[in-house]
Amino acid sequence: MSLRARLSAAVACITLSVLLSRATVSVAGELATNTKLIPLPIYATLPNEGDTFGFMPVFLTVENVSGRTRSIVAPSLSWNRIIRFTHTFRFYYYPSDDETINLIPSFSTNVNRGLTFEYFRAPRTAPAVTIDGTLHARRSIFYRFFGLGPESKAGDETSYTRVGGDLGGRLGYNLLPTLNVGVLATLERDLVERRAVDFLPLTNDHFPGAPGLGGATTLFTGASLRLDTRPKRQYSSDGLASEAQAGIVQGFSGAPAFGRFSWEGKALFAENSLMSGGARAFWGYSGGRNIPFYLQSSLGGSYFLRGFTEDRFIDKGAWELELEQRIKVFKTTIYGVLTDWRIDPFIAVGQVYSRAGDMFRHVRVTGGLGFRAFVHPNVLGRVDTAVGGEGVKVYVELGYPF
Repeated sequence: MSLRARLSAAVACITLSVLLSRATVSVAGELATNTKLIPLPIYATLPNEGDTFGFMPVFLTVENVSGRTRSIVAPSLSWNRIIRFTHTFRFYYYPSDDETINLIPSFSTNVNRGLTFEYFRAPRTAPAVTIDGTLHARRSIFYRFFGLGPESKAGDETSYTRVGGDLGGRLGYNLLPTLNVGVLATLERDLVERRAVDFLPLTNDHFPGAPGLGGATTLFTGASLRLDTRPKRQYSSDGLASEAQAGIVQGFSGAPAFGRFSWEGKALFAENSLMSGGARAFWGYSGGRNIPFYLQSSLGGSYFLRGFTEDRFIDKGAWELELEQRIKVFKTTIYGVLTDWRIDPFIAVGQVYSRAGDMFRHVRVTGGLGFRAFVHPNVLGRVDTAVGGEGVKVYVELGYPF
């Protein structure tokens, strides 16, 4: 997971509705927009990081007539035992319904640094050009490595600091309003720094033969095909989404050339006014030898195979199947802010593997319960608790897992 996703996992669902009612500041009584001030405490917890506490004032600018969010500005100051104080500035800008601009610089007083810039243009018409552009720079001490393969042991958990970044993009073309074909490229640089958290051994010492410890510079080029019938994308209650990617990773240093393939399909289905469901299937494979471990497929974390630590399982290939039931318990409207409160049980199965003949020999099963607050039209805070056989894992995040 990127540093942006970790630091943005800030809103505990239990407190969200009360905090939204704190203040509404009108900056344009007769104009087209108004700004709502939402003072939020930060509480984030992830298995790799422990607890993070802090404060984040959120300035939400909304169009008066349409109710559409125009921009979000959210500076924050947080504290974590490992990285100590972190200063983060978040700027999300939505020029139109089809465009998004994100800018997130971050600086910690111990080790961690981050910078994210993203631009997305995704019109719903055809023919039309779509654009994805991303720039990420990072230095994070929160990475883990347990060894390669589906039988890696929880007791072999090690820590390392990953330094690097990536510059990438995708240029697409809408053949139909819901069908898009595109080409993509990503230039990536990664280094493994000899710095671990104080309670785990160093990856470089415990796994001296792991591929990629010397760093790697790679260029991925490929093509993808997307299908998306969800009217509100991830915040919809019905529809289908699918993306298949295939391409070649060229290793400039520290990595060989290898093929990379992936497919992810999602289905959302409305059952009644209080219940909806979701399903996801994922498969990814990197074909080659001596691929750096951080460029291979992985499972674990708050998005894939919840119930395990992020990057708990790493190998050439990975697959996952997941079902989630989304149940609306009640809704609140405070100062014009509509919030749905949900309890969402889920179950998932998956495995990493190196050979096709072994892809079902060590299947892992996880399950859990999500507590979610959906603030209309496009903010979701979630607290997911999950069990996969290695203790209870808790994830506090923004946005659906799929």
